[in-house]
Amino acid sequence: RELRDEYVFTLTVNDYKHTTSTKINLIVLDVNDHNPKFPQSIYPFNISSSIPIGTILFKLTAYDEDSHDNARIYYSLLSIDGHKIESNEKNELFYLNSYTGELSLKSKLNHVDTKNIFKLIIGASDGTHNAIPALATVYINIVNDVYNDNKSLIQITFGSNRVSKNQTEVYISENLPNATFIAYVKSDENIQVIYDGGFFMQKLAENSFTLLTNQIYDREKRSSFNVILHNKHVQRSFKIIVTDVNDCKPIWNTEVLNIDVDNHVHSDDPIIEQLNATDCDENSRVAYRKIKKSWPYYASLLSDQLIINCSTQLNETNNDCWFKVSNGEVHFAVEAYD
Repeated sequence: RELRDEYVFTLTVNDYKHTTSTKINLIVLDVNDHNPKFPQSIYPFNISSSIPIGTILFKLTAYDEDSHDNARIYYSLLSIDGHKIESNEKNELFYLNSYTGELSLKSKLNHVDTKNIFKLIIGASDGTHNAIPALATVYINIVNDVYNDNKSLIQITFGSNRVSKNQTEVYISENLPNATFIAYVKSDENIQVIYDGGFFMQKLAENSFTLLTNQIYDREKRSSFNVILHNKHVQRSFKIIVTDVNDCKPIWNTEVLNIDVDNHVHSDDPIIEQLNATDCDENSRVAYRKIKKSWPYYASLLSDQLIINCSTQLNETNNDCWFKVSNGEVHFAVEAYD
């Protein structure tokens, strides 16, 4: 059902003189055969140590390809810093809304006696018995508003790559060769890197290295990667955004579009059939054109619609010579392009 949820059949009967047709719609019902998924596996967040109790820190959203009740998702906090949270156990610091995926603060943070980084494992399930939940790792970095955290710095240089104004996103085009430069990183003390794939580190000197792509990015398969850099005193994070190039061809949703027309019937209303092709590229625009310029006088192509004018009796002898006419069928060849 996730590939196609409806089929339309045309049932035709005839008595060798008269023909009549009716359409049959077949609706594919959904069963709970998909597990929820998170768009990404790692989520980094920075929060202030003076943030008020009850503040919603962030919201995680998973998706399920099933529909209606089968796609209802429940969220659960599975562990904090490796400590497993049992189903009835309550922790003192965070509260996760199981229906919305919102995580809020339950008690006041204190920079002096509270650690700098928390690692949370959050699961998403659809309520199926013994279902394996989708997992996401959340890193929460506590940033103090008063205490001077500038004892140590992490310097990130993105070179000629396009970056956002706040330096939290770097844009890398898909299809670039492996080992493409992403960023140069330097710190004055030992630095740790947390990431979910997408690059490798090439050490240059003590506490300095470059980040290089470890694969040819394909935006249609994955559009972003998260990177967290931290040392004893400070943390920085950014996201690698994979930008799109026009590397996907349009795909027809159906290989053959059948149009049944009784050639003995006259009508003032034209037959309009919607053409439908899709393109996986971002912000793609699909257009349509005739493969051959010569078409019969009663057929035309307007934008994404095939129009057949039946006001004049259809007669296959009027077709232009290039059309394949057999058993009363006329074949129109249309190409989708981007």
